[in-house]
Amino acid sequence: MIQTPTKPTSSAPDVATEQIVPTNEVPVRRHRWRDPKKVIGISVILFGVLLIGILLGPLHWASGFQGREGSRGILAAPVSAPGFLQAPVYNLVFSSTVSGLISDIYVNLGQHVVANQVLSHLGYNNIPEQVREAQVAVDAARVEVNAGQARLATAITNTHFRVLLAQDTLRAEQNNRRALREQAAANIHFAEVTLQEDEETLDAVMKASEAAIRSARQTESNAIAACQAAASSSTSSPSASDTSSSSDDNASSSNNDNGDSVSSTEASCIKAAQDAFRAAETAANQAVITAQGTVEKDRAALRQAKANADVALTANNGLIVEAADNIDVARTDPEIARAVRDLTIDEFVYRTALATLLVHEKELYLLDLRAPHPGVVTAVIGSVGGQPGALTNFVPAGGIELQSEHGGLTFIQLTDASNVSRVLTYVDEADISKVRVGQKVSFTLKAYGNHQFSGSVILIAPNGVGYPGMQTSIRYPVVIAIDGSSVGSNALFQGMTATVSINT
Repeated sequence: MIQTPTKPTSSAPDVATEQIVPTNEVPVRRHRWRDPKKVIGISVILFGVLLIGILLGPLHWASGFQGREGSRGILAAPVSAPGFLQAPVYNLVFSSTVSGLISDIYVNLGQHVVANQVLSHLGYNNIPEQVREAQVAVDAARVEVNAGQARLATAITNTHFRVLLAQDTLRAEQNNRRALREQAAANIHFAEVTLQEDEETLDAVMKASEAAIRSARQTESNAIAACQAAASSSTSSPSASDTSSSSDDNASSSNNDNGDSVSSTEASCIKAAQDAFRAAETAANQAVITAQGTVEKDRAALRQAKANADVALTANNGLIVEAADNIDVARTDPEIARAVRDLTIDEFVYRTALATLLVHEKELYLLDLRAPHPGVVTAVIGSVGGQPGALTNFVPAGGIELQSEHGGLTFIQLTDASNVSRVLTYVDEADISKVRVGQKVSFTLKAYGNHQFSGSVILIAPNGVGYPGMQTSIRYPVVIAIDGSSVGSNALFQGMTATVSINT
């Protein structure tokens, strides 16, 4: 392991120094150090100590670094291993739920296939015959079901038709009761809403009528005052107090004879103002009376809606009781019960036969081995008349044997050659402890010389495998994801030889 020196962990060697007396007084006879012999001796000693520190310090520094950093694996040598490029591989075998021998192989090595394409057929078994027998059983059971249904229909027609009729009648009346309740609730709600709206309208009309009457009265007063003012201006002007008194007297006696002091023009003017007030008052009162009549009609309609609901629901309850009684009367004949029992047995036999047929049809479907994904056929391990998944069938060199999800060994292997994005390498057991998921990887391919590709570790197999030619050593499969940016324009093919260096 390469190790780099670092700073020493121990203190520097002690150097002889002059002892200083901690006092504020100047030491006596300091000039004695100016003796040339003593100065030269001290200089020689200091130079020797410095030279020893320079020579021995780096060794002590390197030793300290190795003790600390060596245990942490800093700058450890990368792990090298051989490998090859790998695309997604699909190792296929027939389902373990079916048995037989290979009767047809529809693909050849290197052939491109699409998803769900039939690759092979498993024959030499009795599954097709079982499907035919199950279909015959289903047809026979269906005939019995039809006969049972006919017997039930006859029993219903002869003895128990009234039960079904009464049940239908009961359900209809029950549904009708729900409809009547909903309709009654809707009618009552509509009447209540209408009444509430018309009551609000009546309230608004009464307020508007009162306001109109007040306005008309004010208009009448203003008009009478205007009439009197006009009459006064056409005659000789009396004193202000007399005019005011006359005006008040005329206003208070507007409905009596105006006397000789009021001219006919003034009387006509005042009468017109009074007629206008009475007309406005009459119109306002008429609007109130009309709104009140509408409210009364709404209240009567609400009472009628509630009464109609009570009558309809009472009649419907009687019909429901009658329909329930008819059911009890019709059930006295047991023929319908026997017909139902026989039909139930026939339907059970039919469903059992149908389930058996579905099982055999699924087995018949599994006799065809289909491609789960587009790819290229990279292995066909078996032959017509042979046993698929036999122990004598092995995956060709260049791949890890993967068991089928249904059990058994590989029969046909598909490779998605359009997606070469992995490197499969084998790390010696002596180095596997240094490898971690996520570590950076560089590798070269024999086809592209010294071009450096990059990637990272994504999977470390938990179980080691024996490696050809290495009887005493175990190696662990490690999968590396290729960094697409390092590929460039280079074409990658399944199985290319790689030399891998994992940076640990």
